[in-house]
Amino acid sequence: MKIRDLLVWLLVCLVLGIQTSPSNPGELLTDSTWTTVDYGERHPMDFNSHNLQVITRALPGSGSKMRLRFSNEQDKRAGLLDIVFGGVAGYEGDVTVYKFGHCTSGYEPFEGRLSESEENKWEIARNGDTGANITITCNGEQVLQFTISHDVCHRDELTEDEERWDDVWGRAWETVEFKAADTASREWRAVEKEGRPGEVAKRGELETIGTVFMENANAEGKFVT
Repeated sequence: MKIRDLLVWLLVCLVLGIQTSPSNPGELLTDSTWTTVDYGERHPMDFNSHNLQVITRALPGSGSKMRLRFSNEQDKRAGLLDIVFGGVAGYEGDVTVYKFGHCTSGYEPFEGRLSESEENKWEIARNGDTGANITITCNGEQVLQFTISHDVCHRDELTEDEERWDDVWGRAWETVEFKAADTASREWRAVEKEGRPGEVAKRGELETIGTVFMENANAEGKFVT
C-alpha cells in the first residue's frame, strides 16, 4: 500500500470512528468490532442496551464447549452458561446441549434446530432484573427462550460456601468472561438491542449508567442483593 493510500485510509477510520483494534481491555467495544476471544479475561459490557454475539468453530459431536461467566462490577457471579457440542452422557453423540450454572442441575437440548456447520454465530440476550429471561439465537434463528426462576432452578440444597440461584442470577450482568475451559468460542462483540440508539458505553459511562440503574431498581424493590 502506498503511503498516500495509507494516510487516506487512516483519515477515513478517524472520521467514521472505526476501531482497528481494541486499545484498552478495560473499554467496551463499538458494535462493528469483532474481537478475538481472550480466555480468562473479564470484559465490561452493558447488557441492558446490548447483546453478546459469539462466533464458535466446533462440529456437532466434537465435544467442544462454550463456557461463559457473567458477573457484576464487583466480580460476584451473576450467572454461568455452558454450551456443549455433543459427547454428553445421556444424549446422542452429536446433540448440542446447554446448562445454566447455579440453576439447572444437568444439560438440556435446545428447543430450536441447530446448524450442522462448524462455524456458527450465536447471540445471547438478557432481559429482566431479578432473575433473568435469556434468549439465545444461532445464525439468526431463535433456539432457546429460558426464564431463570424457582420452577427450573434446582439448587435449594447448598453447602456453606454456595449461593442460592436467586442471589446469583439477581445480580446485574456487567462483565463477561470466556472461561479457560472454553474450546469453541473464537470471536465476540457487543451489539445494540433493537431500538437502542448510540454506541457501546465506555468504562466510565458504564459506571454512571450502572449506578443510576441500580439506585432506581433498589428504590422500586426489584433487585435481590
